[in-house]
Amino acid sequence: MLVRLGEVLGQIARPHLCDQVVPVEIRANLCQLGLPCTEETPRQTLITELWARKRSLQLLLQSRSGGPGATPPAAA
Repeated sequence: MLVRLGEVLGQIARPHLCDQVVPVEIRANLCQLGLPCTEETPRQTLITELWARKRSLQLLLQSRSGGPGATPPAAA
């Protein structure tokens, strides 16, 4: 799941034209990850939600592995 979140985040965060909608295949991937969206959903909203999910999953994995609980996850 963590890898899929990273892949989709990488796809959606790529440079794009201001009026360019999120491609259908990326929207389908987002729906599979439980983040339904439409053509009107702002990329920034999707990126924020993906980062939040990735961050919470990383923290969960760190806590299960006995990793540092107070250290925030890496940005990448």
